[in-house]
Amino acid sequence: KKAATSAPAGHSGSHRAVQRMPAPGLDGEDLALNQLRRRVRDFKPEGWWSLFRIKENLRTDRDFVLRAVKKNAGALLFASDSLRNDNDFLLEAVKANPCALAYATRELQADRDVVLETVKRCPAALLHVSPELKADREIVLAAVQENAATLVYAAEHLQVDREVVFAALQRDVGALLFASENLRRDPDFLLAAVKECPIALAYAVDSLKADRNFILEAVKQDGCALRYAQGDLQKDREVVLAAVKQNGNALMYAADELKLDREISLATVTSDAGGLQYASEELQADYDIVLAAVKQNGLSLIFASEALQANHDVILAAVTSDGGALQFASVELQGNQEIVLAAVNQKALALLYAADALKADRDFVLEVVKRNALALSYVKKEMRQDREIVLAAVSQKGYVLGYASEDLMADREIVLTAVRQSAVALSYASDELKKDREIVLEAVTHNKVALVYAAEELLRDKEIVMAAVKVNAVALSYASPELKADREIVRAALAQDGNALMFAAPELRADPELVLMAVKQTAPAYLYAADELKGDPEFTIQVLQENSLASQYVTELTIYV
Repeated sequence: KKAATSAPAGHSGSHRAVQRMPAPGLDGEDLALNQLRRRVRDFKPEGWWSLFRIKENLRTDRDFVLRAVKKNAGALLFASDSLRNDNDFLLEAVKANPCALAYATRELQADRDVVLETVKRCPAALLHVSPELKADREIVLAAVQENAATLVYAAEHLQVDREVVFAALQRDVGALLFASENLRRDPDFLLAAVKECPIALAYAVDSLKADRNFILEAVKQDGCALRYAQGDLQKDREVVLAAVKQNGNALMYAADELKLDREISLATVTSDAGGLQYASEELQADYDIVLAAVKQNGLSLIFASEALQANHDVILAAVTSDGGALQFASVELQGNQEIVLAAVNQKALALLYAADALKADRDFVLEVVKRNALALSYVKKEMRQDREIVLAAVSQKGYVLGYASEDLMADREIVLTAVRQSAVALSYASDELKKDREIVLEAVTHNKVALVYAAEELLRDKEIVMAAVKVNAVALSYASPELKADREIVRAALAQDGNALMFAAPELRADPELVLMAVKQTAPAYLYAADELKGDPEFTIQVLQENSLASQYVTELTIYV
């Protein structure tokens, strides 16, 4: 017991931490494991040493120690000597928690098969394997493909192996930090790496970063590799032009004087409109450059000069590309009908950025919703109460009925128009209209799930339910109990999908004719047949004759009774 209050060898300074643990020994297996779990969960380092207070019989208990190791590989340190020297037990421990290899015998750490499987699950275990296996190409490859940083544990000759290092950087480009200097000065290898990730150039030797031919090739692979160019290469016009053509955002790494170059800026925005933000103020005021940018991405208008944000042609091009660009237009142009209509036509949300005078203009709003029904969600409250405006919107997209005023959700003509266009509109109709047979019948005829929105009394209407199950058999699930027991309704549903048998009344799921009809349509329907039918060998044979695919749902016991 005295040994139990001492810090383990190699853990100086931890004695006081152990002393804070409860004084009595832990007796029960569950209690001991819970103590360990609590320590580990709370990230307390003394959690491992909880096992020191566990009685000797548990430290030699294979099952208990395995359960502890599964939670924390370090628990293996405190297992009895007999278990720590038992290779069969250690193999079980490593299978339970691959990181336990760190505490295994040297014999196990040199077992190639064990190590290969272990590093696939716990790559960091490569640190603890034998030197011979750290030099094993297949093992190191398996480790770095899971955790690139484990390259640091590999034998030196594998840190210069192109395939191994490339596999590592594909996982995490930072693995190049552990690659040999020879590889980091290899232009062919680095170019391939840059193609994977431009940051790879950060790990190249300085001489390569200052090599014009190399950098020129690198920026052609990824323009943002310009970031790592050294010397005067960020001032080199040919290099920068090649970079921005590949990636417009590379302009941010160019020398200031080249951000004034018109040709370079034009190439930038042609490649990526967002690159406009890195151009000089003078070029952000250049009509041709800004026009090229907003045609590619309207939102790049945010980087244009104030004068061009007030230019009719530029704004029209921008909102045609992305209606949201209207927010960056001048106040005057936010009140221009032509521009706002073009913006809303592209994106309904753009109406939010229109001038208040336009949003208050009834005739203009009517024209807006005719062009984009979704704009109804952004109009003023009084416009949502306007019958003509709402009718124009639901005629295109019925579901925008949800944005109409409550009064208009109770307007029969509007709701009927809406459900004809989109049956989901029934969900927004007033309770009174959800009871309207004509409206509900129209909805269920055109939508698979519309019946769910109908009034409860119509779920008992045979004509409506019949129309619904013919479109989608699942509609049977919403029908009243009486109609789920209606043979004609159920037959119609089964003709559409045999699996609808699951929604039929129990007595119909025991009807041999209906079950055979369902199984013929789809084999899994057999699962929903009544138990008495599934237990009838003769009926089961009929099922298999009807659909041989049902065999996977039939037990042998049923057939061979």
